Amino acid sequence: MSNIVSMRRDPEQETEDVAAFWFARRRRGLRPAEEIEFQRWLEADIGHREKYDDMTRAWELAGAAAGDDEIVAMRSKALMIRPTARRRLPVWSAAAAAVVALLGAALLFDPGLLRNYVGGEGAQLAAPVERELTTGIGERSTVTLADGSVVTLNTGSKVRIAFTTERRSVVLLAGQAFFQVAKNPDRPFVVGAGDHEVIALGTEFEVRLADERLRVSLLEGRVRVREDRSGFVARPDAAPEASATLRAGEQLVTTADGRMLVREADMADILSWRDGRLRCDDMPLADAVAEMNRYSATPIVLADSSIGRIRISGSFRTGQSQAFVEAISEAFPVRAKMEKGEIRLESTAQ
Repeated sequence: MSNIVSMRRDPEQETEDVAAFWFARRRRGLRPAEEIEFQRWLEADIGHREKYDDMTRAWELAGAAAGDDEIVAMRSKALMIRPTARRRLPVWSAAAAAVVALLGAALLFDPGLLRNYVGGEGAQLAAPVERELTTGIGERSTVTLADGSVVTLNTGSKVRIAFTTERRSVVLLAGQAFFQVAKNPDRPFVVGAGDHEVIALGTEFEVRLADERLRVSLLEGRVRVREDRSGFVARPDAAPEASATLRAGEQLVTTADGRMLVREADMADILSWRDGRLRCDDMPLADAVAEMNRYSATPIVLADSSIGRIRISGSFRTGQSQAFVEAISEAFPVRAKMEKGEIRLESTAQ
């Protein structure tokens, strides 16, 4: 009898290892080439998608433990290793398998969680899996969510994510965010902002909240924006909740009196912040200064209100206030000086 022990890997375990690898990488964020590679793997076999979906569901259940030091360490180890060919799988699969083990460990504490998640009459996730994402002044951050959707936060922004089996909810608490939504008709993706909701199934759009005003800009697909009165007591004489549907290239803004206005918009200008730029097309200097100040701890101050009416056009790097004021000073009769931690713009016109 041969004493040789077979080292052949179980195909199902191999698929699970690869799914764990891609799950960890997508949570970090994929480069375009990596996203193409991931999609090719996902579409190569129906079993690949099933294993990846299992990984996603398990992570949502284990969401409360996502910040645990041991989980962070294991995940970091998995992310440091990258498969380039099938023959290298044994080298990195141990690290990826650690992610699988940690995801599954959460279910050991309460097996009923899995039963509630996957189905059964009246079954649902008892509580949403919540997490918060924030950015500081001048920061931008892109995060891949558990369902494959991607959210990009602009400077000084904060969102709260709460996913259940029936609904993917995100609340924009401050600032500005761009959403690339993974399609799932049975599980709506809803963004709450102020006293409105933005409802999408599979689309790309931006939501901005500033001074209690809402702005929704739609790059691709369709979204519906509606008032959210869930926190108010309904009155018999209350007017119907207002709503509007946006198509690609349109923007919705709310007014001081609560109306919703829909208009066409230049998406390249609106979304230029994702490339770290502020694009101005005949914009009042006061508005441009207000935008630049969002990205810097050193504010620009207009010493003369008349300066704010100057119209400017151009593309400026966000977070570089000094370069911005130098360009303005060269093009218009204004000068800049530093005073008490501020950059003051003054008129030089006689």
